[in-house]
Amino acid sequence: MRRVLFKVKRWIDGKWVFGDLLQYQDGSASIHSYLHGCRVSDSVDPSTVCEYTGFYDRKGMEIFENDTVQVLLYGDLIKSHVTFSDGMFKLFGVSLAAWAKDKHYCEVIGNFNDEKEYK
Repeated sequence: MRRVLFKVKRWIDGKWVFGDLLQYQDGSASIHSYLHGCRVSDSVDPSTVCEYTGFYDRKGMEIFENDTVQVLLYGDLIKSHVTFSDGMFKLFGVSLAAWAKDKHYCEVIGNFNDEKEYK
């Protein structure tokens, strides 16, 4: 079974938390995770939800939806955000699997939700 994991920002302090996402009928959301062996729940900002793609970058970092990824293309370092469409995670409109298989040239450098220039 594939690993289903989410990261999302907490309302209380704006920090990223990782775990199981719960979405409620009123549009709110919470995330359940473990802290020191105890299951905890945090209220989170639903507009910052990012799903784990199943891929890692060259440094072993998990790649999530909305992450800003830098890749080497034709000798130039370029960046783009990971998106989800047509049933797959994409980078530059192409399946993320094609980029992530060559981890040497693929690195997470941020997240859309943290970058003011993109808002």
